[in-house]
Amino acid sequence: MSGNVDADGAGTGRGGRSRGSALDLVRSTTVIVVLVAAVVLLFPRPDRTPAATVDVAQVAASVSGRAGFSVAVPRGLPPGWTATGAGLFEGSDGTPTWRVTYRTPDGDPVGFVQGLRPSRVWEGRMVIDGRESAERIIDGNRWIDRSRTDRGITNLVHRGGDLTTIVTGRTDPATLEVLLRGLGLSG
Repeated sequence: MSGNVDADGAGTGRGGRSRGSALDLVRSTTVIVVLVAAVVLLFPRPDRTPAATVDVAQVAASVSGRAGFSVAVPRGLPPGWTATGAGLFEGSDGTPTWRVTYRTPDGDPVGFVQGLRPSRVWEGRMVIDGRESAERIIDGNRWIDRSRTDRGITNLVHRGGDLTTIVTGRTDPATLEVLLRGLGLSG
């Protein structure tokens, strides 16, 4: 006979310990699942993490001397527009590039880049190779539509002398016009 029998006749061999260990494991797992569920239900989480905000004017002031051009700082954007990024970088072809990104009140990502004496390759990369499809005159400035409708991306390009400005986003053209009007470009 395997195992021992104690005074009240219960088995103390391997079989008894195995059943006890399995039941203990199930009980422990149940307790852990209940505790985790309680934490998840009791502590609400936002649907998305709020993006960090950026002071575009402050970043622009810190990089303006290195840019080689007067970087644009949008003015008069409606309430709810949140700047999420701003910075100066060198494009892959060496083009000094000022980039600013926002979230609209609807949560759409939008932004703009400005490049000094950019190549067509730089522009193509910035618009994800969107083809020129239409021209618009907005506030006296000529904007070329280079959108990628197959990807839901709207791109409007303004070539003004040595400086090219591209306004882009996953939103409708009317929302982008709010941003480009805030840039206050002339010529």
